[in-house]
Amino acid sequence: MGFDNQPRSTPPALTLSPLAQAVSTARHYVRDLLPALGGEGCLDNAQLAVSELVTNATLHARTAMTIEVLRAPSGRIRISVRDDSPMIPQPRSYSRTATTGRGLRLVEAVCTAWGVDGLAKGAGIGKVVWCEPALDSAVPRPNDEWGDVIQEMA
Repeated sequence: MGFDNQPRSTPPALTLSPLAQAVSTARHYVRDLLPALGGEGCLDNAQLAVSELVTNATLHARTAMTIEVLRAPSGRIRISVRDDSPMIPQPRSYSRTATTGRGLRLVEAVCTAWGVDGLAKGAGIGKVVWCEPALDSAVPRPNDEWGDVIQEMA
C-alpha cells in the first residue's frame, strides 16, 4: 500500500524514560498507529527506524523522550523522537558487523529522509530526530550494502 493524502487525525505522543524497554514500547506504538495513518506499507521500515532512534536517545541522550508519528507535508509517514540532550547525532562509519555505531546508517537505509531539528527558542533544550520510512517494498536486497543486516533485524 502506498501513501495517500487523505486527512487523518494526529495521534497522541508517547513519552518514555531512557530504559531498555523503551525500544520495544516504541516499536509497538508505531506498529499500532500506522494503520490509522495509512502507513501499513512502511510498517517494517518504520519499526526498524524507530528502534534505532529510540536506542540512540536511550544510550546517548539519557533523558526522557517523546515519540510522535504523523503524516508529513510530503504525504509520507514521519516519526520523530524528541529528547533533552543538545548533542546532535552523527552517522558513524563502523562496519556492518559492528554491534554499535550503525543505527543512523540503518535509518538512512530504510528511510527516504531523516534529519535533526534543534528546538525553537523558548521550547526547551534538546532536539528532534525525525525520519520518513520508505515503503517496505523498497528495503534493500541482501546483496545491497545494508540489505543483509536489515533482513536479519526485520
